[in-house]
Amino acid sequence: MMTIVVSAGLLFGGWFAYQSFAVENPVINIVRDLDGVAEAQVESGRQSLQVRLTLDQQADLAAIYRTLIDRSKAEIGGRTMNIDIVSEGSAALDQLWSTVLFDIAEAMETRSYGDIPERMRELEQANDQLRVTTAMDEQHVYITLRSEGQSKYVVLPRTPIRMGV
Repeated sequence: MMTIVVSAGLLFGGWFAYQSFAVENPVINIVRDLDGVAEAQVESGRQSLQVRLTLDQQADLAAIYRTLIDRSKAEIGGRTMNIDIVSEGSAALDQLWSTVLFDIAEAMETRSYGDIPERMRELEQANDQLRVTTAMDEQHVYITLRSEGQSKYVVLPRTPIRMGV
């Protein structure tokens, strides 16, 4: 019985140590080097790695996202990385976002990604205090809304066109 308990303790202890030292700590070190990250939490599972980021006011959302994914590929192995951006935002920013949500969803669905910066520019021009940043890469569309010391970060996944035979 004692052998089973000791073996189980070593097995699970070794697994948790491996998760912490070989996976989580290297990713945390990568996150610490990124400009604009105020706080980060990393949790690893069998199939995925969960990263929760709190960004400061001057953060470049697209650069942080891309850099984190690129630099951590070797550390996470075959796992998928899920990045959650913690955004306190405000009721005013949420209200502004809700006014363009239909247009953004339509642009994403029809893959008319060029309409997104144009629509966000219109929103910015209609609201004096609002500053909007948009960016896009092969996998995501990044939108940052800033107003009166508050920020709202939105990351929208792009879906590739599926070709039928």
